[in-house]
Amino acid sequence: MRAKIRIVLPLLFLISATAIVLAVTQPEGPGTLTVVNSSRRLAGSALTTQATAGNITHLIVQGQTVTQSWQGFVGNITGTITLDDANNNTLYDWSLADPEGEIYATYLSQVNWTAGSVLCWNWTIATASYLQLAELETNPAAGDGAPSVYGGIGAAIDDVDGVNETFSAPGAGAHSNFFAGPQAITVNATDSACPVTRLYNNVGGGAFQEVLLYTDGTGANNDGVIYTSILNQSATGYDAAKHDFEMIVGEDGHNGNVAVTTYYFYVELQ
Repeated sequence: MRAKIRIVLPLLFLISATAIVLAVTQPEGPGTLTVVNSSRRLAGSALTTQATAGNITHLIVQGQTVTQSWQGFVGNITGTITLDDANNNTLYDWSLADPEGEIYATYLSQVNWTAGSVLCWNWTIATASYLQLAELETNPAAGDGAPSVYGGIGAAIDDVDGVNETFSAPGAGAHSNFFAGPQAITVNATDSACPVTRLYNNVGGGAFQEVLLYTDGTGANNDGVIYTSILNQSATGYDAAKHDFEMIVGEDGHNGNVAVTTYYFYVELQ
């Protein structure tokens, strides 16, 4: 089952997911995916100062604004390891209250998870068929009238909340080793470590790892980024609540863009 959710502009979704894990190690769509709540930053009220004719007043202003490039997801996962036949008849299963593993989100409608098909995204590879950093950063999102299907965030290349300003360069940052299906994703892999960022807990520490994977499958809408959060069971999250994962995904909200992007979720538990 491939679960999907439509993203709207609120900054954060709280997700509760339940998954069934097959004996064959491959990410699959969760059994359920429930939006618990959604919220975004409230704009601050105006501040005032007095104007006096003839005066020149020097002001120091500090402000905050909501990102127009990213959507946040946080949540918890439970699941089951199951021994099933091809008709999903269960011989035995094991409940996972606090599973380890990964949750994946991608704008690609299908992913080939066979070995060698999903690797770290190395945006320094300069070939015509490989997704470049500028393509993801500056192209509008697919479905926004864009010529590409790259899930672009519609940002300027020098925006402070761009892709390479948010994630480390390929090979520059360390992350935990894991498997994406049968493929080992390690910091000493052939294509080096993945771009990685760490989402905050309630005191600003980076408690939740997120890496950027990539698949270059042939055919329309098979070439692009897979946002991957490594589960951290019942860790203290950005809001002081307990979460198994935090992650961000690209979403174009620039220049009044209110179009939404469909993201497909997969889980791989152990």
